Formats: sequence, C-alpha cells, structure tokens
Amino acid sequence: MFPSMYLSVLKAVMARREQSQADIARAAGVSRQAVSHWFASERDFQNVHVATLLKLSDSLEVDPAELLEPLPGMDDPVAVRQLATEFCWDRTYPDIYRFLAALADGEPRATARLIESRGIYAAASVLGPRIWDDYAGLRPRLPPVRRAEVDAVWRIHRDLTRS
Repeated sequence: MFPSMYLSVLKAVMARREQSQADIARAAGVSRQAVSHWFASERDFQNVHVATLLKLSDSLEVDPAELLEPLPGMDDPVAVRQLATEFCWDRTYPDIYRFLAALADGEPRATARLIESRGIYAAASVLGPRIWDDYAGLRPRLPPVRRAEVDAVWRIHRDLTRS
C-alpha cells in the first residue's frame, strides 16, 4: 500500500522555501508534468511511491512523516478559502501558504496580522508565549482601533503575570 501525501503540507514547505513546482519535480525525481498534475487536481496525493516521498523529504530536509500528516484545518478547501480571505485580503501574502510560512519564520507583519484578526490570546496559542514579550514591537503594526483593544488585554495579562 502506498502512502498519501498532503498537498497543504507540500504547499506550506514550498512557500517557506520559496520553491516552484519545477524545484519540487527535481527534488522528487519526477517530471514537471507530474507535479503540475498533483497541483491541478487539488487533492492529496494518493498512492505516492515511497521512493518519491523519501527523495522529496530528503531534498526538502523535512521528515517524511510531516508530509503524511495534514496541516490542521487545511484539509478542507472551504476552510482554506476562508483563511485566505481572513489573512490574505490585501495580497501582502499571495496565498494562505505564504502567510503560514511568514508566521513560521516569525515575520512581524504576519504575526501582527494574526493578532489583528484573531486576538493576542489566539496568537499566543498558535505561536507560543513569546507573543506577550514581542507585543511592544508588534503594536505599531496594528490599526489604531484594534491596537487599543489589544493593549487593554496585554496590560491585564502583564499585570496578572507580574505577581
């Protein structure tokens, strides 16, 4: 039985490494047409040869298991479109995968957008407690109205955790 590889994971890895479909084809040892077909179908890759999976994961320096596990919430096309609408509305990030890559890289603009959209507690649950310490630097990137709301929450959190 061949494993299934998740398109959402591969897209996120590609975005983080700024790689094209041609780069992926070379890494996997398959034709560009094969990779183009993977992306055109918008489905997870069924029946991927283990050798292809291992070549790809080795070349991308990613654990093969990561390619076999879906990104949480990214296996539903409707959810992906909703996330893209929420975080990619101004085309700063061309797609949700580039936004996720920017978050993973700790890009302040992406982190501020996550705080703006979901709030600082949700951002801390996604990115960890460092958000509370980094907030002062991220604060100017928030729109004034949202900044005032988050400031109030940040001050309360800071006061509660000081003791």
